[in-house]
Amino acid sequence: MGSAINNFYLKGDMFPLIWGGDASNYPVNANSETSKYCNAGDLDSQKIKGKIVLCNYRSNGAGILHTDGVGVIMPFQSVDDPAFSFRIATTLINPEEIPKVLDYIKTSKNPEATILVIETWKDLYAPYVPSFSSKGPNLMVPDILKPDLIAPGVNILAAWSPVRRASVYSEDTRSVKYYVDSGTSMSCPHVTGAAAIVKAAHPRWSPTAIKSALMTTAYVVDPKKHENEREFAYGSGLLNPTKAVDPGLVFDASEKDYVDFLANKATIPPQ
Repeated sequence: MGSAINNFYLKGDMFPLIWGGDASNYPVNANSETSKYCNAGDLDSQKIKGKIVLCNYRSNGAGILHTDGVGVIMPFQSVDDPAFSFRIATTLINPEEIPKVLDYIKTSKNPEATILVIETWKDLYAPYVPSFSSKGPNLMVPDILKPDLIAPGVNILAAWSPVRRASVYSEDTRSVKYYVDSGTSMSCPHVTGAAAIVKAAHPRWSPTAIKSALMTTAYVVDPKKHENEREFAYGSGLLNPTKAVDPGLVFDASEKDYVDFLANKATIPPQ
């Protein structure tokens, strides 16, 4: 089982499966050590055409696309690697599974594979802060909790500019209305929207009061999912917009409070 935003339907049909290292483009001095990464130019189109290709490195699939392949199998970079949209039928699998697939190719007379459309499944491990997230502690002022709280930010489906490319393939000319993306730019709108809801309910509250409401009402995160980082990974917890509207106790602070705090608490980390 792999992951990717796969909107290419192969109808469950089986296709010949080949390892990129066995499809070297010898006229350009490519060999198995270079072609196994499936970069454009290193692959022989006559060997790739109409096949699904196993690659040893995750790329945008351009090498397979340019050589008329129908699909690609690549390793993801980490356990929490977000799913991306590709220009060709793609699946990302655990790096530990790559040798197993390669062994199947090497030991089978006619190796075959297919790539199915994406399925939705419940992640019992969620919520979990991915490895690429900015985590604490705050180096300048250790007294301040970092992060404040967490919000959905991985594989978020949202509206997409029609002039932007539709996949990680830089030459993709398709236009799409929606796209799946990950990162701070995805989690910030969730928090911003929640803050707007709280502001609408309490027009006179300051930004600090609204921040307090969001933090003190956050869902508690299981610390066992972040045994090494704990609060430095998830802060006060997972955003809970509904409860934040009526938080009960609210902590407020003025500009003077911040200036006094920084003047007395701010420290410069050792160089």
